[in-house]
Amino acid sequence: MATIGSGLGAGGFYVIDGRTDIAAVALGVSRFLAVESCGQCEPCKRDGLAIADRLGAVTGSTATGDDIAEISDRLGTVADGARCYLAYQQERVVGSLLRYFPDAFDAHVAGRAPAAPPEPILPVIDIVDGEAVLDNTQQAKQPDWTHDGSTPAAGPPPISPTSPSRSSVLRSGNNRGDCRSPRSDAPDRARRPPTAARAPPRHPSHAGPPGRHLRTRPESRRRR
Repeated sequence: MATIGSGLGAGGFYVIDGRTDIAAVALGVSRFLAVESCGQCEPCKRDGLAIADRLGAVTGSTATGDDIAEISDRLGTVADGARCYLAYQQERVVGSLLRYFPDAFDAHVAGRAPAAPPEPILPVIDIVDGEAVLDNTQQAKQPDWTHDGSTPAAGPPPISPTSPSRSSVLRSGNNRGDCRSPRSDAPDRARRPPTAARAPPRHPSHAGPPGRHLRTRPESRRRR
């Protein structure tokens, strides 16, 4: 499934039909992931919030083609330096919806589709009598992990979604805020459609079958 740019994630399935607004699904997924991002990897939080913000303009039918271009741009950097799979979900899910259902987004930009709220993406907190119990408080959760102005839980500081993306920083000729080397193709990426999802890097400690560890031969051992 990774070869075709897809995956099972946690093994759950979210089923929709033709009556569901795909752009609203993209917004719901993007917002959930942006809110849940811990902020340790700044591109994940910063670009995730920006993607959700621009998707909100799309589903509100107030967006332009530039907003779609910015979403594509941010999808290209949201997983930079990611230490977990959350940013890759943003890249893969939202990117695949843009790639395979462009008409759903274009309809909002052109004003042919009515404004739509985000499709609720809620965590499963329990299974009771064979039915999933969803956490409805998720919809009120904020990027800093407060709930509508309540006392903050232990969470990350907010990161503004209006912060420039990595590629826009490179285009401006100022990469002082980024510790990675600029790539020569960065200026061209803003107008590109979302590309196939990248495979997350594997940590060296993950190599080999689980439960097995490499042993080094002591140099003091003599050959027989």
